[in-house]
Amino acid sequence: MAFSFVKYHGAGNDFIMINGFDSPVLNWNSAQRAALCRRYYGIGADGIIVIKPSDNAAFEMVYYNADGELGSLCGNGSRCALAFAHEIGIIDKEEWLSYLAFGGEYRGRVNGQADVSIEVPVQQSKVKSLGDDQFFVDTGSPHLIILKKPDQNWIQEAYEHRWNERFKPEGCNVNYLWQESTSTSQYMWHISTYERGVEAPTEACGTGNIAALVVLADQGLVSVDENLSIQNAGGVLLTSFKKNTAPQNGENVILSGPAKKTFEGKLFFDTK
Repeated sequence: MAFSFVKYHGAGNDFIMINGFDSPVLNWNSAQRAALCRRYYGIGADGIIVIKPSDNAAFEMVYYNADGELGSLCGNGSRCALAFAHEIGIIDKEEWLSYLAFGGEYRGRVNGQADVSIEVPVQQSKVKSLGDDQFFVDTGSPHLIILKKPDQNWIQEAYEHRWNERFKPEGCNVNYLWQESTSTSQYMWHISTYERGVEAPTEACGTGNIAALVVLADQGLVSVDENLSIQNAGGVLLTSFKKNTAPQNGENVILSGPAKKTFEGKLFFDTK
């Protein structure tokens, strides 16, 4: 069976986009979805996103990780879904609107491929300190933030954290967060993320960047009024607390950055 797809990426975090408005969604199993995401042999991606009609929002987004299993909230995936929905005429530019994902309602806006934003509710008060500069926070997906620069063995170390007993049964994403000086003698935060479901480092992680802002604010390392740019392997993402809300009571975080179409195609795929 042949099906059409579009590839998008948000700062290198890449997704296979499926239009569930114009065609029925194929009933793939997890092994078939994983085969599509497998690099070199399939299309290759960090995940699959299906956008489909909703009676209560602009669209509903369904996200599958690269392992073929149903995922949780994906920040960059949400931004790519918004850009894709705009491309196919489902939404308009420069208008905040609601979309559904994993039973929750979120807001997003498209202002060109270089500026796609989402708004995610976060409970800053629920940041959990685990000692050794490690913090756990759920931003729609569970994240461990480690305040240190990763060394050459960081992937193995992140793998061990991801499967650690304390995060069972779902496990967590693992993020290393550190500062480095720039050419202008200023400092910029950097992040490296090992994503569950992909089971490897990714070029960027949207909910990981949100978690980074929340932890840094909780620890007094950045101001709640700051627009924080974070350097990911695949590019810079911008995070900020929504104005006129009280962070100590939990508030919304805005995640912004590029969401770019890279190519589209048709794949002949055995769904049996």
